[in-house]
Amino acid sequence: MDDTRMWSNRIMGYIMGLAGAFYLYTAAVGQWGVTRQRGFLLTLCIVVVFLAANPTQKLGSRLSFIWDLFLALLAIAAFIPSFLYDYAMESRAITGPANYEIIAGAIYMLLLLEAARRSIGVPFVTIAIAALIFCRWGNMISDKISPQSGGWVSIVDYVLYSGYGIYGVALYVGATVVVVLVIFGALLQTAGGYTLFNDLPQTLFGTQRGGAAKVAVVGSSIMGMLSGSPTANVATVGVFTIPMMKNIGYSPIFSAAIETAASCGGQIMPPIMGAVAFIMADILQVSYWEVAVAAALPACLYYLCLFIQVDLRAAKIGLKGLPRDQLPPFGKTLVRALPMMIPIAALIYGLGIAKVTAQMAGLMAIAGVIIASWLQKGRRMTPKLFYLGLTSGMRVMVQIGIACAAAGIIIASIDLSGTGVTISSTLIEMARGNLLLLSFVVALASLILGTGLSTTPCYLLLAFVVAPALIKLGVPPMAAHLFILYHGCLSQLSPPEGLAGYTAAGIAGAPVFKTMWASMRVAAVGYIVPFFFIFNPHLLLMGSPLAVLHSVVVAIIGVIGLSIALEGYVLNKLSPIERVIAAGCGFALIAPTSVFVDIGCTIVLTLIIFRKKIFKTFVAREAV
Repeated sequence: MDDTRMWSNRIMGYIMGLAGAFYLYTAAVGQWGVTRQRGFLLTLCIVVVFLAANPTQKLGSRLSFIWDLFLALLAIAAFIPSFLYDYAMESRAITGPANYEIIAGAIYMLLLLEAARRSIGVPFVTIAIAALIFCRWGNMISDKISPQSGGWVSIVDYVLYSGYGIYGVALYVGATVVVVLVIFGALLQTAGGYTLFNDLPQTLFGTQRGGAAKVAVVGSSIMGMLSGSPTANVATVGVFTIPMMKNIGYSPIFSAAIETAASCGGQIMPPIMGAVAFIMADILQVSYWEVAVAAALPACLYYLCLFIQVDLRAAKIGLKGLPRDQLPPFGKTLVRALPMMIPIAALIYGLGIAKVTAQMAGLMAIAGVIIASWLQKGRRMTPKLFYLGLTSGMRVMVQIGIACAAAGIIIASIDLSGTGVTISSTLIEMARGNLLLLSFVVALASLILGTGLSTTPCYLLLAFVVAPALIKLGVPPMAAHLFILYHGCLSQLSPPEGLAGYTAAGIAGAPVFKTMWASMRVAAVGYIVPFFFIFNPHLLLMGSPLAVLHSVVVAIIGVIGLSIALEGYVLNKLSPIERVIAAGCGFALIAPTSVFVDIGCTIVLTLIIFRKKIFKTFVAREAV
């Protein structure tokens, strides 16, 4: 990497720090126009992708830098029409596009696609280009696709300036809510947040059997919901937790699988959910708190299943906890971690009790970070640390901002061509109107379409392509969107391109595909519980208190049964028949008839009691 790239990276760091401060300011005082607020963030993201230093860049790449500098300047120039006029949908409908506006818009869109290729990957860009081509010529394939009489001019105008494409809802949420929360997460880490997701779980669970794996489950769930990226979470937390798990006796494959599953689960864990909850709330036109409340119990069930599995695996292979003297001191760790709970409490208070906007709640949480840092000796938030947190958060926003905008291309193409209705009808026809069959089709489509994508673009793509099919057959919108979110997130650990799985396998020194299959196994409840949303939304805390309580109890017992089946162990090793019975009862969670669920739960409890009696008898004989 030559000096030019290094200087460019440093300058971009200063610019991103200023941009982060600007977006915190607009969160407090209000948006800076419609297109300007969103386009400024997007243009910054594109420029950073082109100019930021790349660790793999070879020495002497001056010509490459000149080309990238040209692309960055071209992106800034192409954004000028939007910046100057701050187009709204109504004014565009009256005046129509000028030629230079269409040319600038087309260039800007192409540069966005190139930036997306570099930062997100080829699969997502391929989908975006295919959506544009299908929007233009799809009517030649099917008469159900709306013809574009205005050709590329009308497509570019709609994608760029209508308010439903690049500058649509996804980038709006990204440039107002997500950016504040991402900066909050970065500042929390800068201020010593690792005490909350690493040191505190260690001192709480380290002495228990399989304690290192339990630390990974708890710590990765906290870090994952803040980072917004399972892959980044594995790379950040996994370098500590995976060696810890291997050192106490877990296999490299199982260690990597647990870290992968725990990191992916952070995207479904309130209160932050990797910031996707705020995008979902805007799409569904509900409050953020409704999304967080609905997602809370299923996320807890997911982590309960992981927790039980690591405990049963530890018991099965005879692992024990670490001695207390090898762990962080409980008292000192608790004293250091308690202040770090202030910002989390401030965020929850702002969103759930004070009912302020998500941006304002994020600012309250950032203020909580500063207060928490000043309560800890040697960790006070100085201007330099605050700047480092700002730049760190804005670097994370680069991929998110580009993903939101690139998803806008797909959304606008689907909307303009009417493809969304066609896809939903096709999925319903494939399932022959059967909701159970449709849910399996949608789950498979979510796993396939989410391959290689990070959480934000994955959810945006699925929300507009496959979720409407479930809603058409009567599934509550909240349940439908959480359903596709779960299966989309799990594509991060599924073969063939589960990026989080690749990262964890590399850290653990384990075979990649064996790690991915093991990750899918330990995360099995994440594939199953979403089906319960479809047939019984009580699990989303919708309905009467009695019905919700019944569903919660049933779900917990079902998760226990599934965990037992996956590990094949309760007090001692289960026979194959017993594992099949436990698995069948666990799968009973998805049964639409409550009778089957109750029978399944009864069998699970009976199996546990039966195994306990056998175990006691065995111990008594050994004693004699």
